[in-house]
Amino acid sequence: MITSCKDTDNSNNIKIISESPYIYYIFDENGMHCFDERFQQNDTISKISNSGREYYFNNEIEKAENQINEGLKIDSLDPILNNDLANIYKENKKFEKSIIHYNKAIKISDSIYFPPLINLADLYATLGEQSKSEKIYFYIINNNESKIYQGIAFYGLANMYYKYGYIDKAKSNLKTAKKLVQKDKNILKKLTELKVKINQY
Repeated sequence: MITSCKDTDNSNNIKIISESPYIYYIFDENGMHCFDERFQQNDTISKISNSGREYYFNNEIEKAENQINEGLKIDSLDPILNNDLANIYKENKKFEKSIIHYNKAIKISDSIYFPPLINLADLYATLGEQSKSEKIYFYIINNNESKIYQGIAFYGLANMYYKYGYIDKAKSNLKTAKKLVQKDKNILKKLTELKVKINQY
C-alpha cells in the first residue's frame, strides 16, 4: 500500500526523488510513504491526517475513517486526505467508495500526485479490471521521470500478471522493475519475494 507521509525529513530512511519540487519517500513495514512539497497540508490538517493514518496502521479502522472525514470537512479538496480515505474504504472492501476518492485525489492533483495513482491501479488489478489497471500503470511509466515510480509501476504490472497467471509477462515486467529500483534494497526485497512466487508458479 502506498500512502502519503507527514512532512518531516529527519529520518535516515528518506530517499530523495526530486530536489525541485522536493519529493521523497520512506519505505517501512506499512509500505511506501511519499512526501511531495506541491501537496503540503496546513498544521491543522496535517495533525488530523497523521492521526488518522496512525489509527489506520494500528487497525483502528473506524477511528481512522472518522478522523479523516473530520479533515475533509475542513478541506474536501485535499488529495492526501482523499487518498487516505480511499485506503480505508479499500480495507473495508467498500470498493466503489474507494475508487471515487482515489479518482478525486487524482483529479485534484492534476494526475501528478503519485500515491492515489498507484493505489487505484492496484485496486483495479485486485478487482480483475486489467485494462483499467494497465492504463494507470502505463500512465505512471510514460509521464514520470522518477525511476523509482516507474519501477514500482512495473512491479505492480508484474504482480497483477502473476496473479492472473500470465507468467511470461510477470517475469518480463519484474525484470524491468529490478533494473529501475536497483538502488533501493527495501523495494528490491519486495521484488525478490515476488520473483520467488513467480518461479514457484
